Amino acid sequence: MRLRKAAAKATVAVAAGTLVVFGAQPAHAVTYRVAAYSANEASYGEGTYSYFQPGGQCEYASYAARFDGSITDVKRFDSYGAALKVTYQRCSATHWGTTEWDYQEEIIGYNGPNQVWADRTTVSETWGDVKDVHFYTCNWNPSTGAVGTCARMTKQ
Repeated sequence: MRLRKAAAKATVAVAAGTLVVFGAQPAHAVTYRVAAYSANEASYGEGTYSYFQPGGQCEYASYAARFDGSITDVKRFDSYGAALKVTYQRCSATHWGTTEWDYQEEIIGYNGPNQVWADRTTVSETWGDVKDVHFYTCNWNPSTGAVGTCARMTKQ
């Protein structure tokens, strides 16, 4: 009889542990600062990046994300400005009832060209159902629309 009670207690303890490990995880936000100069140090971007789970269609594989920051053209008297670029993978539903990840890249802010003193453009964006989110400070040629010389923002 003691052996049966011990086995029953062990089963309850394992089941309780399983609920803790595999149960619904609480959503909590993670926030940190990111910043970088462009590769040639002509532009500067900075901001606060926040994300939390669950993101939506892909549940705990995706996040809801937010960026609040700015982009500045710091090199004076040239014809180039600054751009803030973000890349990420977005989860979306397919026609077959499954989900897939699609690579996305977008410019979320432009600034410049700076002729007298550096000003900044503020940026505030949100995304849902994303993962692998990265921010970049880039140079921007307003006459052609080209964006390049990017450097990835890092945690500060």
